Amino acid sequence: MGGSVCYVWALLHPEFVDAIMPIAANSTPDNVARLIFLLMNAGLQSDPVWRATGGNYYHLPRNKQPGQGLMFGWSILSLTALTFDYRSQQAWDDVKGDVFYWQPRNGAGENLVARAEDFDINDMIVRNRTCLKYNFQAGLVR
Repeated sequence: MGGSVCYVWALLHPEFVDAIMPIAANSTPDNVARLIFLLMNAGLQSDPVWRATGGNYYHLPRNKQPGQGLMFGWSILSLTALTFDYRSQQAWDDVKGDVFYWQPRNGAGENLVARAEDFDINDMIVRNRTCLKYNFQAGLVR
């Protein structure tokens, strides 16, 4: 994300920047990132509360707002953002906390609970859609 911020500062405030050195940054999302953002949004939007309210759930108390979709979305992100070789070599006990189940048991999904409490589904959907569309290429000089 820091490399992307380099691009943004250079493009929005060129008078303050002589040069930038973005490290491990893309000026457009790659195809894998696009797939991950689309999959994550599908997981987010699968939440029963989100679907029942059409995404307008803010009138509900916080503990009734969509949390399962957030857990599902974060599970998709955490399981796909790392390479298959890395994840497939991990022991189940190291992975199960990031695996989403609609009815969690035996510690599955335990890492996802706090993320569901800290984020909002609609914010995440907009973030992912934005990440699908950004393109700094036209403003960059080589």
